[in-house]
Amino acid sequence: MQRLTHLYERSVFGGAELTRNDSAVLKALAILLIAAHNFFHQVKPFPGENEMAFGEATFRNTVEQIAANPLDAFHPLVSFFGHYGVHVFILLSGYGLMKKALGIASRQGGISTADLFRMAGNQIAKIVLLTVVGVSVLILYKLMAYGGLPDAEFFRKYLVFLTFTENLRPGDFGYFVTVWWFMALIVQCYLLFPFVYRLATGSAWGAAGVALLSMTGAYAFYQPLLDAGVLVYATPLGQLPLFLLGAWLAAGRRIPATVVFGLAAVLPLTFVDPEFFHLSFLSVVTVAFLLYGIFREKLSASRFLVWTGGLSMFIYIVHGDLRWLIIPIVNETQNVWFAYVAFFGFMTEVFLFALLARWISEKTRLFRLVPFRMKGGSQTQEAPSALPVRPALQGD
Repeated sequence: MQRLTHLYERSVFGGAELTRNDSAVLKALAILLIAAHNFFHQVKPFPGENEMAFGEATFRNTVEQIAANPLDAFHPLVSFFGHYGVHVFILLSGYGLMKKALGIASRQGGISTADLFRMAGNQIAKIVLLTVVGVSVLILYKLMAYGGLPDAEFFRKYLVFLTFTENLRPGDFGYFVTVWWFMALIVQCYLLFPFVYRLATGSAWGAAGVALLSMTGAYAFYQPLLDAGVLVYATPLGQLPLFLLGAWLAAGRRIPATVVFGLAAVLPLTFVDPEFFHLSFLSVVTVAFLLYGIFREKLSASRFLVWTGGLSMFIYIVHGDLRWLIIPIVNETQNVWFAYVAFFGFMTEVFLFALLARWISEKTRLFRLVPFRMKGGSQTQEAPSALPVRPALQGD
């Protein structure tokens, strides 16, 4: 019991604050998992994953694939678990934006709902600008890889993508660049931030009630929406509890130890039981942050992870389309070791294009644009978000 108490108190759930270094390390771990997932879950054999919908045989396939070829265990493990890096970003998004809002509120003696919407608007503007950088890099990549510029359909789809509604349109998940679906989700979460701020600074019963209402709604509409071609766990209805949890923790408020360890205890069931599946996102993130509390000192001392965390938004924006040339070759070869060589080549390419994207953003100073000014002109350094834009996953 004493060990569990110590584990709880060292975690963010027990009141430990996340520093910028912590945020960078967590982003690095999350984006590396996401990139590895997005590569390996397209490589044969396909174990599958319970990313947005539950598959009865998915976890069994993962275990059987590991047992059949232990030397290739990374492939099924990251295929199944890697997408949960997205949910780390969702929590960090709520956490970072809440920290910024609380800083403004402290200096101004409060913060208006209008200013909360302005904050959300600035974050959304930065995501739009991030896509401009991403599209620029992708055009260059397509020119180098395919010997020509994208056709008009590419640009038409990009304009439609900028409505940030693909996760709400039946059958349009992954409409433009498949992994960019997450930007639609996080933009919608930002639009809810004024409401989330009031919940996180208000009654615990109110916040818990809204979280439970969201979870109940996701549970109730999961199958009907799935049948209609909409993934409820790619929408704010399914992910609001995680976004709210991030804001709640940023406000210095704790989650009861019984809730924390209860979510951790049901983790195995979320992989094999369709009813418990609906708790999987909260459960995995809970365990991840408990584990981070244990290894925090060693991980935060890693210069590579801190550096990668600072590059994470650019890794996210470029990596999706960079895999499509090599994956067919990997699947045709069907050699375990070639798959890993190809993966390391893919990641090298991803880092190079991510560095190029960062260079473009720095030279153009795009992310210094602030379209909405706070009351009284109060400005602070931008909070880390799910797409960690400087000034906070994933997918098929």
